[in-house]
Amino acid sequence: MTKNDYIEKITQNLEHLTKDELKDVTALTNAQFGVRFKVAEKEYWGKKSLI
Repeated sequence: MTKNDYIEKITQNLEHLTKDELKDVTALTNAQFGVRFKVAEKEYWGKKSLI
């Protein structure tokens, strides 16, 4: 699946959502980004301390 196919599939899935459901998706996406950022930060400082 190419990047554009993936984006198109996501767009199609989001088109039928209500405004409240889109807000939920936004909140979950932001939370997921925050968690990934914290994990990456932890890994970075963990590797930095080993040097």
